[in-house]
Amino acid sequence: MQHRKAILLLLLLLLLLLLLRHLRHLLLVLGVPVLFVFCSCLGGETVVLSL
Repeated sequence: MQHRKAILLLLLLLLLLLLLRHLRHLLLVLGVPVLFVFCSCLGGETVVLSL
């Protein structure tokens, strides 16, 4: 199951790169809340507390 997760993460990163190419302005607007949610999912409370 770890293998499948890694592949899904790679696909998500590729999609993000494509979005960066085409919709840079939209990503600038949406990137901050998305990054915040992503960081909170990764680090949990420690990331939120450090901010």
